[in-house]
Amino acid sequence: MLMRSPLHPPAELPSDEELATIRAYLGGQSRIDLAVWVRHEHEGVDGSMYDHHLMLGMEDADYDGGHPDAILFGVENEGLSAGWVDLSPLSEVEKLREFGYVVWERDGRPTEGLDPLDFRYSFEAIAAPAGLAALVEAAVEDLPAVVRVELTHEQLWKDDREVWALTRVFVVVDEDGGPVGSVVDAVDGLIAPFFPLNRGVSLGRSADPRLETTTLFNRAREGTS
Repeated sequence: MLMRSPLHPPAELPSDEELATIRAYLGGQSRIDLAVWVRHEHEGVDGSMYDHHLMLGMEDADYDGGHPDAILFGVENEGLSAGWVDLSPLSEVEKLREFGYVVWERDGRPTEGLDPLDFRYSFEAIAAPAGLAALVEAAVEDLPAVVRVELTHEQLWKDDREVWALTRVFVVVDEDGGPVGSVVDAVDGLIAPFFPLNRGVSLGRSADPRLETTTLFNRAREGTS
């Protein structure tokens, strides 16, 4: 995850109640070492806007070798919230001390018994319901930019306990193939009757090396077999 930019000193702080909740949560875990509150500026429909982010720092080696996207979603799922929450390497979050508000930082080494926030994703290539592949092909065959459409069942685990599950479709596109329009909305409408609850459609394929999918559509390219 790339750190957001530009970041600035906060215009306001979380309430005392929010700060107490954040500190209590972070104090009970052993994975995150620093939390800094900053303001993020961005362009909106009506001009410049800003919101606030709680930037969480995790040891660089742990961040690079772990599952930061799963950890971030996991802690949000457990109720860690204040503005937006981001997770980055500790070395990057340390730089925010210069202008951000340090909400919490670890004092010393983690003690035994703290929550290791052992969140991870798993993926399963589930069988496509009868008729779904044909519907998807009919919807995207006239969109040259759409290269492939894949289906997977995604789960978030904490230790060995499932805490969240989603059936997801990845729409893989070739940026040189032309516009794709509202293909994500169209595909979501197609899969809704088959997966009425806990579904999602993403433009692009997850980079997780454990990803397993079932192919719903694959466009043959010239020079390929």
